[in-house]
Amino acid sequence: MIVERDDGRIAAHDTAGYFTGAEDLSPLDRWACAQARGRVLELG
Repeated sequence: MIVERDDGRIAAHDTAGYFTGAEDLSPLDRWACAQARGRVLELG
């Protein structure tokens, strides 16, 4: 992914760091995901 900041800096980033596999979720996060119904917007 290419990111351009508002100060003009442009850099490439690996997007894999933005995602967590289900096996790495905490028990609370697993519970929260099980409760989600319909469309979800995660603002993390």
